[in-house]
Parts: sequence; C-alpha cells; structure tokens
Amino acid sequence: MAAYCRSCPDSGANIWPAGTSRVTALDRAFERMRARARAPRVVVSLLFGLLLAPDRVWSQVGGRDSSTQAEAAARAGKFDLAAIEYRRLLESQPQSAELWSNLAAVEAMGEHCERALRAAGRARSLNPRLFTPWYVAGSCELQFHHDERALADLDRAVATNSRDANAWYLRAQAAANLDRLGEAFRAVLRGLTLDPARPDGYYQAGKFALDLAARCYDRVVAAPATSPYRHQLEGDRNTAQGLLDAGIEEYRKAVELAPQDPAVHFVLGDAYLQNGKLPEADAELRECLKLAGAGAAIATPAPRTAWIKARLALVLTRQNRPEAARRILAALRPEQFQAPEEFEDFVACAYLLGQGSATGAALNLALERFPGDAELGQWKTRLAQAPAASASGASPSRATSSPIRIALRLRFLAISTPETGGVLTKLFSQPGEYREFRAAFLRNDALASATTVSSKLDRLPAEPAQADMLGSLLQWLSYRFYERLATAYPESEAAEKLAAENLSAAGEQDKALEIYQAMLDRKGPSPELLRAMAEIYWTGHKWDDALKVLESLNKLDPRDPATLVNLGRIYAYKQDLENARRYFERATEAGPAMFEAHLGLGETLRQLGNEEGALREFKIASRIEPRNPRPHYALSQVYRKRDNKDLAAQEMAAFERLQAQASLEKTRANRLLVPLD
Repeated sequence: MAAYCRSCPDSGANIWPAGTSRVTALDRAFERMRARARAPRVVVSLLFGLLLAPDRVWSQVGGRDSSTQAEAAARAGKFDLAAIEYRRLLESQPQSAELWSNLAAVEAMGEHCERALRAAGRARSLNPRLFTPWYVAGSCELQFHHDERALADLDRAVATNSRDANAWYLRAQAAANLDRLGEAFRAVLRGLTLDPARPDGYYQAGKFALDLAARCYDRVVAAPATSPYRHQLEGDRNTAQGLLDAGIEEYRKAVELAPQDPAVHFVLGDAYLQNGKLPEADAELRECLKLAGAGAAIATPAPRTAWIKARLALVLTRQNRPEAARRILAALRPEQFQAPEEFEDFVACAYLLGQGSATGAALNLALERFPGDAELGQWKTRLAQAPAASASGASPSRATSSPIRIALRLRFLAISTPETGGVLTKLFSQPGEYREFRAAFLRNDALASATTVSSKLDRLPAEPAQADMLGSLLQWLSYRFYERLATAYPESEAAEKLAAENLSAAGEQDKALEIYQAMLDRKGPSPELLRAMAEIYWTGHKWDDALKVLESLNKLDPRDPATLVNLGRIYAYKQDLENARRYFERATEAGPAMFEAHLGLGETLRQLGNEEGALREFKIASRIEPRNPRPHYALSQVYRKRDNKDLAAQEMAAFERLQAQASLEKTRANRLLVPLD
C-alpha cells in the first residue's frame, strides 16, 4: 500500500486532524505572512553564533594582544582577513590548539569549509577536549552532505559542551538527514530547552513531528479492512477539510466496527453538531455517555464524563431544550474540570442560556487555571462586549474552530482517562509517565508533552490503535509549535515555513507553494525552500514543475546526492533514460554509499541494455544494504535474461527471504526522495 504521504493531494494525503475549522490560524497566517528571509544555509547562521561567545570560541592564547586584530576582524564579518591574521599567529605558535580552533571557525564563517575542516582536524589532534573544532567540523560536514561524519562530530561537540543549543540544533539536522527522526526530535527539544527563544528550533520540532505523524499514519492505513482506525483517520481528514458528510460517513463505518468505543461516538456527535444535525448529535453523545458509564464498572477510577455532559448540554440548548440543558449544567462542577474544553463548552452553554453569573464565574476560574489559552481569552472579550445571550440565539463561538479542537479523539481520551486502562495509556510504560504526559497535554504545554513522548519515537508502534494516537499527538504538537511561532515570532521565517508545512499537511498545497514562492522572491533561492516546493510538485506528479525546481536546487547545492537521485527518478519516469543515467551517475559520485543512487543507476543501465553495468550497480547496492530485498530482485531479473538460471534462482531466493523478514519500519520510503512506483 502506498505510504500515507502528508503532501499528497489525493487518497490518504491529508493528516490534518478532526475538529479543525476550514478558517484556521493557518489561513490567517497565510494572509499576513511577510517575513524576512535569512541566508540560504542555516549552518552559516548558526556558525555566526560562535562570535557571540568569546569565552567559548576566542580561546585564551599566548600573545593575546596580537590576536586582538584577528578577533576584531572576525567580529566585523571580515573572515578572510581574520584567517590571514590567525595564520600569521600560527607561524610562531604552530602547536596552539586554540589558534587552530579559531582559524577553523573563521574559515567556516567565510564559507571555506574545506580549509575549516583541515584547521579543525589539526586543533582536535592537539586538544580533543575543545568544543569549537568538533562543532565546526560537524557544521562543515553537513554542508558537504557527509551526514554520518557530521553526526559523529556533533556527538563529540555536545558531549564536550552539553549546554550549547546551536550544537543540538545541528545535531538534530544531521540525525534527520540520516532518517533518524526520533533522535532528531529529541535533539531539537534539548536545544529548545536550552534556548526557548529560537524560532528555528520550533520550526524544526514542528517539521519533525509532522514527518513522524505521517509514518504513524502509514501504519494505520496499512491496517486490515476490519480495523476501525482507518475509517476514523479518514473521518478526521474529511472533517478537517470541511467535508462533513464524507467525514460522518467514515465515522459511521468506524462505529459499525467498534460500537463500544466512546471516542468515535464523541467525534461522530461533534461532526453532526458541526453539520447542524442536532438530533443525531444528541443521540451519539448520549450513546457516548452510556458507554463511558458502563466502563466505570471495570475501570478504576471511573472515566471522566464532564466534557461529554457539557457538550450534550450545548446540543440541547441549540435544540431549544433549555430546561434539560440547565439540569445538566447544574450537576456539573467547574472547579473539578481539568481541561480547557470542559470550561469552553460549559461557558458557551451557560452564555446561551443567559446565565451571566455562572458564565463569568466559570470563565474566571478557567482563565486562572489556563492563563495562556487563546479561546478562553476570546471568551473574556466576548463577555465584555455582550454579557449574556438567549437560548434561541446563535452561539458567538463555534468551539470546534478553536485550536484546542485539533486531535479531538486524542483530547477526548486524555480528558476521560485520568489513570491507566485506555488505548492512550498503552503508549506509556509506567502510570506515572502517563500522568506526567496527561497533565502537560491538557494544559497545552507542547514542549513538556513532546519531551515525555520523545522516547517512544525510535520504534513507532505497529498496532493501529497506538499508531493512530501517537500520530494524532505528533500532529497536535506540530500545530502547537506553529502556534508558538505565530504568537511570539509572527514575522519570522520559521513561522512562515511551519505555516506552509502545516498547510501542505492540511491539503492546501497551493497556499503552501505561494508562501514558499513569496519567500524566494524576496531574498532569492534557498535550498531548503526549493526542496519543500519540489516535494509538493512531485507528490502531485507535476513532473515538469518538479524538474524545474530541482534543477535550480542542483545549481545551488550540487553536492546533494538526494537531489541528483530525484532528478534521475523523474527523468526515468519521463522515459528520458540518458538524462536519468547522467544524474544517477552523478549521485553515485556525490554519495558513493547511497543505496538509492546505485539502485537507480543499475535500473537505468538495465533499461539501456548495459547488463554488465547494471549487475555492477545492483551488487554495490546489495553490499550497502544487505538486508534490503530490492537489489536481489533486480539481480535475479538480469540473470534470468542472461539465461543464468542458477544465479537467478539464488537471487530470487534471497529476495523472498529478505522480503518475508522486512518490516514496515525497515522498508519505509525515504520521504526526501521521489517515490518509486
């Protein structure tokens, strides 16, 4: 089955969660985003941060007065002049590790990474305990797409100085380039803990969370047809896009497969409420309440039902049944609420019923508990303008348009499950761990929530229920990181980029492309932005547009083997085999250990009739990834064509053995590459 690609415009493409209005903060961001673009390479901007810490970089060396001129030149941005001064100092102090370290830093900031690597190597050989040489080496290896080396160097850097946020951010990028997204996510969280005022950190965290969510959803989509989670996920997707009838249909299928699941009844009731089908919403919420009550007989403690009751009271109010709604509200105790959602529905219902004192008291308590909550803050403004409404009037607020309504099923489960016993709690090995997560999650603390779940990301759950919950949580985290950017750094490029990522995930590829193009128009080409645009184009099978962007990217970053492989694959799809061969050959030169480069070149050579060359490349690919079945299948086909039956049978047997052993985790597609048919 095809991967659940978050950028794809068709089946299974949209991972935006249920309960999100079509008019969201992202739409508003799309209209207002006009940020300044930074330099094309993030590594250079992080390296420049070295200048801000003289105690760390500009080490105390002999002849301090003579080094002042070099430091002054570096701080003035005259990196070539600074390098000349440091080389002059090194003539008399060739064994000074600190001078070699400083030389490496200014060479890197002057974009002379080859010279920087040589200087860093000399500094490390003289004093391996210095931080800067490892940091500079890792930064430069990233520039050259030597990600394994970069990660090793940056590991040494953070081991030497674990409190340097820049090193953690670069380490995160190196791990992500190697497809180690769980490791990358933990590294960027560490950086944010050390430096919470870094917009790029929130962007990285949000992007990694989206990529991990897509991988979780791959497992949900791959579940058997009898699994309700596939339908719940499609219901989430359709409801998020405003396709309420389609969403309701999917949720109804999920209810048929899992009639005892209160969460799916709740989201179905919410979809009916959004669609104005109030009797149906009433029925689903009552069924949800009945199922939650039935669970109280076997769960300890009993599931919390306050949110279900508050939502039911809201539905009854809109059905012009105020007395029934008042009875429910009178039985609720706002002081016992644990989440903003419970307060919001209570306040909305009390407002519509004209209960001004109850509305104000509940809202004041909610704001005291959750002082930074955006929706509750909006209610304060509304009440100041219009203290009460009538039961027959329209609600001034659609609760489902609130950012809190993202990941509606997940929020429902967290609110209703204070202790162990539910599907959500199975993500955590210890009850205390779940309680810590739940407290952070219900107060909308994205950083703390992410930290508690980050250890679960190296081996994503194979069971659809847990994969569904974890994917929903990761998506919620991405939106919360965007929300942080939009609030604290609304004019930052990081906010713009994460808005585009989330819009693309929501199926709004055209808006995402418009943001990226506006950023390129302001400051010129950026490899990062071009990669994002190319991915949108190729997932939509817009090959010509993708080629145009990738050609521009290749000119900017000619060392990147992934770009060369992508160009080769697209030309192969277009049956332009000579151009495909040319790019695959360049990819093998740029990345000799890149499996996909050799496999692509082998397949192209096979189609061109060069069987010897194809065999050579397939064998190299099999040595690079000995547990991958694909090159063995390709080898069997070449041997069969050459009438070498024994070798063909041997390779086919290897293929079948490895294919049987391969798990989804081992064979997942690299999302940086154009997908194979």
